[in-house]
Amino acid sequence: MNQYIHKLKSLLTENDYQQLKEEGHTFEHLVDQIKIFELGLPPIILNRAAKINDGVKSFTVEQVLNYCRIFDDQIKYKSVIKFIPASGAASRMFKELQNFYTANNNSTLNDLKSKSSLNKNYACILEFVLNIKKFAFYDELDSLAKKNNESVSSLIAENKIREIIELVISAGGLNYANLPKGEIKFHLYRNGSRTAFEEHLVEAVGYAQNPSGEIKIHFTIPEESRQHLIDFLRRVKIIYKKNGLDFSISTSFQKKATDTLAVDLNNTPFRDSNGKLLFRPAGHGALLQNLNEINEDIIFIKNIDNISPEYLHPQTVKYKKLIGGILIEVQNQIFNFIRQIAAGNFIYEDIQSIENFSSKTLSITFPPEYNQLDINSRAKYLFNKLNRPLRVCGMVVNEGHPGGGPFWIEDDDRTQSLQIIESAQIDLNNEKQKLIFNSSTHFNPVDIVFSIKDYRGNKFDLYKYSNPSTGLIALKSKDSRELKSLELPGLWNGSMHYWNTIFVEVPKITFNPVKEVNDLLKAEHQPEVL
Repeated sequence: MNQYIHKLKSLLTENDYQQLKEEGHTFEHLVDQIKIFELGLPPIILNRAAKINDGVKSFTVEQVLNYCRIFDDQIKYKSVIKFIPASGAASRMFKELQNFYTANNNSTLNDLKSKSSLNKNYACILEFVLNIKKFAFYDELDSLAKKNNESVSSLIAENKIREIIELVISAGGLNYANLPKGEIKFHLYRNGSRTAFEEHLVEAVGYAQNPSGEIKIHFTIPEESRQHLIDFLRRVKIIYKKNGLDFSISTSFQKKATDTLAVDLNNTPFRDSNGKLLFRPAGHGALLQNLNEINEDIIFIKNIDNISPEYLHPQTVKYKKLIGGILIEVQNQIFNFIRQIAAGNFIYEDIQSIENFSSKTLSITFPPEYNQLDINSRAKYLFNKLNRPLRVCGMVVNEGHPGGGPFWIEDDDRTQSLQIIESAQIDLNNEKQKLIFNSSTHFNPVDIVFSIKDYRGNKFDLYKYSNPSTGLIALKSKDSRELKSLELPGLWNGSMHYWNTIFVEVPKITFNPVKEVNDLLKAEHQPEVL
């Protein structure tokens, strides 16, 4: 470590130290990051894909209903919150529209039709234009056009396709390419439309109600939009308050102190055109700090863009209660075993029961030397394994979505553990690893419930259960110069590496992401009845 300390000290100036102080970075963290750049990060070693009856649990209709009852019975004694990462802008959602507009493309509707089979961008624009009245934001778009004595229909008739797109994405129109994704109008109803933010509130009524009737929701939002979004959410809260229920909406943003140092290709700190150290956002793993500040007993997490219209909410709520019921039941069992061990009130048969539970329910595997341990050493080992944050993760059948999935991986202590792994975390040049990754049967939709308190009701320090070596080093560029950027372990990947994990199969109908604008045209995002 001394060599990295010496290297960094020789490169930093007084101005650099002042910058670190102002932005909340520490010298020690920079040393750790330089070390990672110098040594690299080892790829995750996959053992096999987690599948039904081998890491992924499935449940009958009767079992699902039973866990729903457990959830309903027990949640009245718990505090619960829905945690929604919503920091991302909608720019990717409107990328194809932006590309068409930036290219100064003046293609007519007939041009789009004739070239769409050969040009992905044309096909996207054609689908968007032909179905434009199906979008929840159509009426607002049409009103903007009418301010210029036009209408969306007349613009289409006059082949002013680019003007329509400008109204959607630009600051002079809806400004959708620059807004947070949560502000985009997703779904249309008889009495108006709902943004993704609003739809998440309505869905939460089904499973995030506290004993007081309060429904707690936490959004992580972009810092630059904080006051605007707080005002927006305050207005939304008033609209959706009903039937004696109230929403408690809290927000946070990704802290600047979680940004990571960029380096050049020689692993020397990268400086911008003003000579300042360059720090870059460290991916969604940076939200571990935000999560670490949550104090509720039960936390549901779901991405901002995975939300369906209200008529599909009952299905979502059912399976939220399923994973919530499993979490509560398993946590109660864990706490009973931990208290038994802590009190020293056990015999050999009790330890065997705990081992069996750990293996079958939590998929904990044991190192070869475990069998040589005496009863007290086994009890200590089991205590340490059980006394951790717990998560239950819904998994859907893999239909080719980009992203991670459930796998058994090889750990350093010669055991295997269940993890959510993405392709960037493994060595795809290794054919065996590539085959295992491609054999995955399930996909991670980020449908997770977890508890971050121990058997005494004290919060775990989540950083102690993260695996720093599971981050990512990516090649980027700035000012036409190449650089290396470090991403922290993903929030539900390496940041939860040492959590106890249960994977549960849930139906596809619970997973309705909107990655690009035309996804809103899919049946699951269109209203059942207008």
